[in-house]
Amino acid sequence: MFDLQKWQGHDWKDASLDDYRAMESELIDDLTRQLTESGVELVQTLPNDWRFGAVAQSAEHDRYVYIAIDDVRENPYWAENVTLRRMSSLRDWKGDQNHLCEWGEVGMKAATLLTAEYDDEVL
Repeated sequence: MFDLQKWQGHDWKDASLDDYRAMESELIDDLTRQLTESGVELVQTLPNDWRFGAVAQSAEHDRYVYIAIDDVRENPYWAENVTLRRMSSLRDWKGDQNHLCEWGEVGMKAATLLTAEYDDEVL
């Protein structure tokens, strides 16, 4: 189970990459759980040093959403400012406008973005 308080309070400035990898592993499991509960599928993770990205897909539509957290060493509020952006394809890295949410809302926010029409106002 992902312990958000543990990782959000972690001293990332003095942490090792192994610490980050341990958190990232738990993060992926929790993201998969949140997305599945919202009817969305995790299709790709984009592991990186100190930051995280993933792509999710609607089970009903051929639509995608990019999910990212900032460099945990530089942004102590990474779990409160998760970026989501609709993608028109798996190769659309520019995508739509950015949307922010807290970590615990990622699954629901991704589902909302994936079911809304591109011209809909998504809050």
